Amino acid sequence: MLVVGCGGLGSAVVPLLAGAGVGCLGLADDDVVELSNLHRQTMHGEDVLGMRKVDSARRFVARLNSSVRVEAFAMRVDAANASELVGAFDVVVDCSDNVHCRVRPRFHRACR
Repeated sequence: MLVVGCGGLGSAVVPLLAGAGVGCLGLADDDVVELSNLHRQTMHGEDVLGMRKVDSARRFVARLNSSVRVEAFAMRVDAANASELVGAFDVVVDCSDNVHCRVRPRFHRACR
């Protein structure tokens, strides 16, 4: 599974997936942990301020369930890289807070 965004929404999703024992968990985010966001980004703490969110999340997952393999992608997901990144995973969970990260599948219109 790939989780795009390791902020507030990702902090709700990643612990559940790791706790459930997802075999491989991909994490994509290009931001760093900031003090002003800790109230809603509960996967991170003061001890990792300034660290990349994907690296902090990887550490969190390792403490929660060491059998989960984490692939961290310190990058913003956009139209240029989404196909290759998303194609490597069976399921993608969009936890991004940036509309430019959202990639509409080619069949989007057919699903309406």
